[in-house]
Amino acid sequence: MNEQHTPVPARRGIDRRSVVRAGVWTVPVVTLATAAPAFAAVSGPTKGTLRFDTLNLFGADYDDKGKPTSLQSQVQVQNAYTAGGPTLTSLSLFVTYSDARVDGDAPQAVTGTGWTSGSVTKTNGGWIYSFVWVGSLAASQSTPQLSYKVPLKNNSSGNADISAIASATGVQSATGSASTNL
Repeated sequence: MNEQHTPVPARRGIDRRSVVRAGVWTVPVVTLATAAPAFAAVSGPTKGTLRFDTLNLFGADYDDKGKPTSLQSQVQVQNAYTAGGPTLTSLSLFVTYSDARVDGDAPQAVTGTGWTSGSVTKTNGGWIYSFVWVGSLAASQSTPQLSYKVPLKNNSSGNADISAIASATGVQSATGSASTNL
């Protein structure tokens, strides 16, 4: 079943401090060079807001018993319109999966113009997958859709959940969550 949810505060919310504590700064050098500005300190008030246009999760790659062997996610982030809002040139995305469902394997089939996969970091009860988008994103525009799969280690019936945070310099971060029933 494919369900899409509007952004709501994440149940297992992650913030910048927990991302840094989790060691996300250990991403490859190329990714770090583009991700670092998204975490730079913002002097003065923010002049914009990020929001999720798309944040969903569903089962994929079914086995011979009809059970999914991976979770597929699709994400699209909007630089919401704000008068005088900035044009963004990069943003960072962190998506957390429960360690009861995944074991931190690298994401597969990562697609979306401007999107690259970064690190996968273990945290309390979950795995944080990092992604970076680079391009030009004016106010009221959205990133191309990021699509990727994460292998399941547990495809038993029940819910699978994700929580996400998107951040960029000079704008308020977006938080959201999605769930699917396997």
